[in-house]
Amino acid sequence: MNDSKVLSYLLWGLAFSIPIFLVGISFLSYEIFKSFFDTMTTDGDASRVTRALFELVVIGFRSLAVVLASFMGLYIFFRGQIQPSVEKTPLVQFFLQKLVTWIRTEERAHLAVLGAIFAVGAALRLFYSSMPMRSDEAWTYYHFIDQPFVLTFSLYFTNNHLFHSVLAHLSVNMFGDTLWAFRLPALIASILVIPAIYFLFRRLSGKAAGLLAAALIAPWPMLIDYSSNSRGYSIMMLLTVLLFVAANRMRQENDSFSKFSFGTIAALGLYTIPAFILPLGSAGLWLVFSVLTGNAVGTSWLFIRGLCWTAVGALSLTFLLYLPVFVVSGFDSVFGNPMVVGVTESPLFLAVGSLKWAWKAQWFSNFPITLQLVLGAGFLATAMRTKSFGVPLWLPALVWCAFIISITNVQVPTRVWVFALPIFLGLAATGLSFLPRFSKFDTTVILLVVLIGGAIVAIKSPAYFFKEYGAFPEAEAVALYVSGAIEEDDALVSVFPGRITVDYYGMRHNTLHKLEKARQLGVNGKFNRIFVVLNSGEDSLTNILAVNDKQFGTSLLLNQYKTLHIESIGEASVVTASVISD
Repeated sequence: MNDSKVLSYLLWGLAFSIPIFLVGISFLSYEIFKSFFDTMTTDGDASRVTRALFELVVIGFRSLAVVLASFMGLYIFFRGQIQPSVEKTPLVQFFLQKLVTWIRTEERAHLAVLGAIFAVGAALRLFYSSMPMRSDEAWTYYHFIDQPFVLTFSLYFTNNHLFHSVLAHLSVNMFGDTLWAFRLPALIASILVIPAIYFLFRRLSGKAAGLLAAALIAPWPMLIDYSSNSRGYSIMMLLTVLLFVAANRMRQENDSFSKFSFGTIAALGLYTIPAFILPLGSAGLWLVFSVLTGNAVGTSWLFIRGLCWTAVGALSLTFLLYLPVFVVSGFDSVFGNPMVVGVTESPLFLAVGSLKWAWKAQWFSNFPITLQLVLGAGFLATAMRTKSFGVPLWLPALVWCAFIISITNVQVPTRVWVFALPIFLGLAATGLSFLPRFSKFDTTVILLVVLIGGAIVAIKSPAYFFKEYGAFPEAEAVALYVSGAIEEDDALVSVFPGRITVDYYGMRHNTLHKLEKARQLGVNGKFNRIFVVLNSGEDSLTNILAVNDKQFGTSLLLNQYKTLHIESIGEASVVTASVISD
């Protein structure tokens, strides 16, 4: 028996051991199951691991074992048809050969400029990686990261971008429970967008377009801001760019590797955020338009049939990834998300408004109108010159997004459109690269000017490039002040976004128990003094108490208060007051 057969048998044995292992651990008792997760918590009691949850997990493990065994059985049955194409698929060897060949043959000046772009982009993201915790990040940390791992990928409600949460949980457990470890997956994804966008538009439009696209992406403020936001949006952007890389290879070669890549990226994107259906459908429709217009290899029928099988594989993998969620949290947690609400107005009208606001308040926040016009002109130039694309990228994206928004009848949150920003900048760079004077010498000079200018813009920007809903940069200072000033019989009132971020830093400084006790006194209405956190200069003692009464059913606003002290902390402040007795 040769070595390849031995390795093959070992791999198959390992593969079949996974469903056997899942079935085996599903027969463990609840007590053993809970005691295992008790050891992972700070207080030694994983209270969220209830018996009801345990029973759901048991069903999930056994269901997953059956599905995995079925897929492997189907593979063995059809391996005569599958194996020939798999053997032709270039994987690690393909990438290494391509990378080495490219480095050896590429111009040194080109490599130097690209290296400078990547280095500056990575440095800027690292520089801003320690920005204060946001409320959505804190929510993600409390509910999905600071929990037993099984709950990270099985509990599904607001803010659980599953693929990101899994990576963040692993990062925190590998590198320590710190802010930088929590943000590491988003940071790495944001850095990788730079070479990914270069590769995509180099293949689509040439070297100059690829370099200019990377030069725009590297110092772009909003993209740097999201690199320090530990949620799934940076991963969504990266997977969107990689999806179009795979789609372009399918269009040009239609080989097994491109189909496998497209399907895998599609599943991971949907596992990150269900809204990934927008870029996924756009890429898929681009391929359909391409083959129907003769801009893809092969016959239309064979190409579309392969694309359909790729979609089936992607949806099957997506179902497997979501299976723990379906079992533990139910189908409604995904398809009936209360944060995704239907609208009575035209969803397309609202989507256009949302995209317009994304452009103004996020993509180009604090950018001069001149730059917006220049990039818009570049985008239009690309739209009118589509030879390298076959079918312009924006056309199927427009058709698909309009279609999916119409049939779902939901309002698309402004931040979801962030997936389109790298593609837009790449298309704008393509149009600008058509300029006659964009020669080899001019390319280096212009790119360095864009890069240095962009870096200056990023460094000179305020601590938050745009004020995303939920940002509260003073949270740590507020937590430290309140923890030091509050006494035994004092109450604390803070509302979104200050509440959860203050709690996060209270936990970091081991004063969370003190803050929680003070909040409970505020709920009970029995206290000596009351500390009220004002999130901004626009807030007042009265409106914060009114919001607190509405959210938590208290009656604090019925009292009259005498202000004792106001502690200003940046744009926030903490008011100390006492009740005026009748």
